[in-house]
Amino acid sequence: SVWRTYRPMSLPGCEMGDNAVYVLREDTLTGDLWLGGNGKISLLDARSGRFVPFSCNERVDGIVREICFGRKGEVWIHNYPHCLMYSKKMRALKKYRFMWKGRTVDPTAVYVDGEGWLWIGFANIGIGRIDESGKRVEIVARYENTPMQLCDYGKDSLLMGTLSRGLYVLNKHTGGIRKLLMEGKGEDMYVNKIEPLSDGRYLIGTLSGIYVLENGVFVQHLSHERFKPWSLSGNGIHDIYEDRKGNVWVGTERDGADFYSRQMADFVILQPDGAEGQHGDFTVTALVEDVDGRLWMGAEDGNLYVCRLQSGVPPSYRF
Repeated sequence: SVWRTYRPMSLPGCEMGDNAVYVLREDTLTGDLWLGGNGKISLLDARSGRFVPFSCNERVDGIVREICFGRKGEVWIHNYPHCLMYSKKMRALKKYRFMWKGRTVDPTAVYVDGEGWLWIGFANIGIGRIDESGKRVEIVARYENTPMQLCDYGKDSLLMGTLSRGLYVLNKHTGGIRKLLMEGKGEDMYVNKIEPLSDGRYLIGTLSGIYVLENGVFVQHLSHERFKPWSLSGNGIHDIYEDRKGNVWVGTERDGADFYSRQMADFVILQPDGAEGQHGDFTVTALVEDVDGRLWMGAEDGNLYVCRLQSGVPPSYRF
């Protein structure tokens, strides 16, 4: 597997400019690839394989933290402190403003569940869901901290990762919240990413490595170990992604990317030759596989790295 390096501003039609890519998401209905950066959105059309202009009536201000896709084909964009809804048909952005007890509140987490419902987290308020009209948020569960990540957990629940209080299970119907703990750990986890795996487990990316959740229990803690080169390259986790072949990719803070396959059972550390900085100063912010079997990786050095995946073959160590 060979990597290619691109400056987004050199790709025809790509509107990222010289921006780092912070979010990479695939629209599973169309196969289109969405890129989000600092005040920028760009779209790779799956049919043509080319970037197309992101036409809309509003500016996208702030760093894009999440892009997710609703049940009616709409695209939800979380660019903190805003939440935008993009209509593909109208090519228009609508900015949502949320009120709580007479004051404006900012969303800290945005997620569309498997049934197409939009869930929104608010600091020191709780978790809400957009109602049928699409105009009102119903607070389902009160929570006195900052939700950062949401993810389906079975049919009736969500996993909720928080700013500093670890991981919780939220019942969608009753609003009940239950904390998941691990012996001696898990109390102060800053949850950056929740990635469901095809085997039913969940990988919880934090600032202290990755916690493996299985059947409601933390069964393993993966972290960097100084004298074990096959361990994680670093503990600050930005993104985790399972590709269609079951391989796991990890983007870290300053320590490059890691690749893990069940055949190898160890982590392979990836570090690009063209990165601005040496090993230990290369931050990987986003990972996704496109419909053509290519792995896309966004980094803070402003580059996009692309690798065509081959079954059972690890990518080159450097690219």
